[in-house]
Amino acid sequence: MPLILILVFTLSWSSVSCAVASLEIQVKQQKIMVPYWKGVRTPHGGVLIIQGGDPVYGEIFLKSLASYLADSGWSVILLNTQFQASTPWVDQLPEGLSLLRKQKNNRIIVIHYGNELQTTLGYFTKQQSKQVNGLILLSAFDLPIPKETIILSEKIRFPVYDIVGQFDYQDVLLQMQARKEQSTAKQYITMKFPGAQHDYAYTRRLLANFLSGWMLHIQAASPAKPPISKR
Repeated sequence: MPLILILVFTLSWSSVSCAVASLEIQVKQQKIMVPYWKGVRTPHGGVLIIQGGDPVYGEIFLKSLASYLADSGWSVILLNTQFQASTPWVDQLPEGLSLLRKQKNNRIIVIHYGNELQTTLGYFTKQQSKQVNGLILLSAFDLPIPKETIILSEKIRFPVYDIVGQFDYQDVLLQMQARKEQSTAKQYITMKFPGAQHDYAYTRRLLANFLSGWMLHIQAASPAKPPISKR
């Protein structure tokens, strides 16, 4: 009996830690394979998850999160994992978003987890950036700690949800609090996720369900109507 229990546990862990498939994107004439989970059940939209900084245990966490989101109907691409080329993830970001759009997702959400938050916010404040329907900052921070608070300005033209774990790292908590106090974004809210640490162990499925619920409340993009032909 103990042997059977161990085998079941191994299969269960594997099912949430391995990508279902891979998709190819091209960045600067380089082919890059990105982990991809296709949403099941009723399709709700696409999610692009960024692992900011060097993956540590965060890679296992994000693969679990991606799998749970796919179970809830979201197609998920994960950037910046050990399976990818040396091309910076910010260069892969536009192509990843284009790939989700080509799949006709009427909602596209970006989740930034971990370090290098300034890179993500810098991208979406540029006028030429490919916009999304929503942005989730998940235990997001910058190291080294920036001299000035990274302000979420009104240039961010979509809803932003800034989430940290209740027992997250002190620097992560302080940086989120500073963003909260100085934000000028029109649609910006924050939350400390109950009982969670930085890797959201033991709360990952609950977190995925919570994120899915928030994303479903974001207004979906309407397909453009074809132009009226002149007769």
